[in-house]
Amino acid sequence: VSNGKYDFAYERLKEYRQKTGLNDFYSIEMGTLFGMRMVYDKAIQEYLLFLETHPQQLQTISDRIMVYPDIPDIMNVITSILLESPLQTSKFILADLRFKQKSYKEGYEILKSNEASPIMLINYAKDLVSVNEYMKAEKVLTDIINSGVNEQMVTKAVFEIAKIFETKMIITSSDLPLSGFYPHNSF
Repeated sequence: VSNGKYDFAYERLKEYRQKTGLNDFYSIEMGTLFGMRMVYDKAIQEYLLFLETHPQQLQTISDRIMVYPDIPDIMNVITSILLESPLQTSKFILADLRFKQKSYKEGYEILKSNEASPIMLINYAKDLVSVNEYMKAEKVLTDIINSGVNEQMVTKAVFEIAKIFETKMIITSSDLPLSGFYPHNSF
């Protein structure tokens, strides 16, 4: 790989994986390499190999995929690979991808249909708040409250709804146009 023999190295790597049974061996590194070389389909496949044995690294892999360019052809390839994958974690990455594409409702539906954990749904609601999608965030949080998962998650959801209401009530306009360019200006 260091000498630019990517195809040769990849073939040897696949042989090694086959022989040893370590299907995820060097997969995150190859995913990174393919991503840098803009071979996104192979990068996604390598990352999914890694996630098969390391599902707790979902956020790390999702973050790496989210930095790929928003070119429709690339997004279509990534989407099709994620849809075809049997891994539940691939569907969570797909939900993140839909969020990136501003298809917030579809992302939430993907999370719900794949039985995302309540904490994952709360984080999705927080992400919606960060892009000023307050109504959609309230819907996600209300669904969590109505599901009655456990008292701690319900309390977190109620707290997040309270923060949304607080954010919506803060007045950000200034009545003093001359001195309003500097907040808390004593003049």
